[in-house]
Amino acid sequence: MSAERKRIMKKLVSVLKKENTPARDNIFNRRSQKIWQENLPAVILYPRTEEITENSQAPRQLKRELFLVVECLAEGRTDEEAADNVEDLMESVEEILALYESSQGKTPGGDCLFSDMVLNSVEFEEEEEAEKPIVTGRLIYNVEYYEYRPRDASEQRLKAFAKAHVDWDVGTADDPDPEATDDLDIPQS
Repeated sequence: MSAERKRIMKKLVSVLKKENTPARDNIFNRRSQKIWQENLPAVILYPRTEEITENSQAPRQLKRELFLVVECLAEGRTDEEAADNVEDLMESVEEILALYESSQGKTPGGDCLFSDMVLNSVEFEEEEEAEKPIVTGRLIYNVEYYEYRPRDASEQRLKAFAKAHVDWDVGTADDPDPEATDDLDIPQS
C-alpha cells in the first residue's frame, strides 16, 4: 500500500472520529474489520481500486486516483428504520468529508494530503440474514493525489553528478558550424 494512501486513510478516520457521527468510535480503515451487530452503527473506509499514471518524469511524479469506499452500516427494528438510520449516518459522514475535502486535506503544517476528493457514487445494500434489519450504504469517493518517486534524496541510489562533458554549437553568420567542447565540474552542496 502506498505510504501516501495510508496517510490519507488514517487522517480521514481521525477526522470522522473527532466529529459527532452516530458511529462514534466504530470507524475503521480496513475492510477485514469484524463488525458485530451490537457495535452498529459503524463506518469502514477501504480502497476499491487505484489508477496510477505518470504525471512527469523529472522528477518522477505519479498521479494516483484512489476510489475510496466509505461503507456505513446501521440497523433498525424494521427495514425502513434501518434505511433511515444508514441515511442519517451517511449524511453526517458526507457532510464532514465535504468540509474536510474543501481544505484539500490540509494538515496542521499546511501540507495537502490530496489535490481533489469528489463523491463519485452512492450504493445501498440490505443484509438478509441478520437478527434485525441491517442496511449498508456506500459512499464512493475519487481521491486524487500525487506522489514523487523516489520520495526523497535518501532513496536515490545514483552516483553524484560531479562532471559533465558538453558539446556547444556556437555557429555565427560567418562560420555556421564551429563547435566547442568543455568538461565541467558540477558544484556539490
